[in-house]
Amino acid sequence: MLNVPFVSLAIGPGLAATASGQTPRAPAKATTWDKKQTGTQFIEVKPGTFIMGEGKDAQKAEIKTGFYLASAVVTQKQWKTIMKTEPWKGKVMIKEGDDFPATWVSWDDANAFCKKLSESAKRSFRLPTETEWEFACRAGTRTRYLFGDQADKLGDYAWYYDNATNAKESWPHQVARKKPNPWGFYDMQGNTWEWCSDVFQSKLLMNQRVTRGGAFFGNADSCRVALSFLC
Repeated sequence: MLNVPFVSLAIGPGLAATASGQTPRAPAKATTWDKKQTGTQFIEVKPGTFIMGEGKDAQKAEIKTGFYLASAVVTQKQWKTIMKTEPWKGKVMIKEGDDFPATWVSWDDANAFCKKLSESAKRSFRLPTETEWEFACRAGTRTRYLFGDQADKLGDYAWYYDNATNAKESWPHQVARKKPNPWGFYDMQGNTWEWCSDVFQSKLLMNQRVTRGGAFFGNADSCRVALSFLC
């Protein structure tokens, strides 16, 4: 699969929480896992049910097994530590630095990262499913955005067209510089699209991968919690 620009990845170890069938609640205090390898911070997301999607496409979904998810997307430093490569090097609309997102990363690359990290850390890591991603992004909310149905506060939580590209800063910004969602996750709206593990199949679209979250060049509507983009 070709590299897709401005798509990054959030990762989570495949560790189960103990409870099941609960409604969403704030997770425990963030726990740092794998500090020796990357210093990545993972937050526990407990099981629960929620309304996934919006409008006529909304439906009840359940997370039966808890999981941990990185509090922010993988940074360039974290990627280089594990993969020893720089896929973003020399590409357009890129800033380089330890805390900038690792971009120009294909879905296959993202899974290779998870595999190498798992081998290094002796713990299982993978991409989140689309359902897990939306559950963690919503963090108990039911609105179009984390803060409500109108986009007036989006700039407080996200890098998107108005405060990035239109402000002559047309590149992915350093992670965790905006407000987190209620459960402590950063940049789940805007900045870079994020890979999920799902593979979409239909008669017209074969083997399409799912991304979520929007990007720095997209408008406010493209940063809605429920929006998916296929690559």
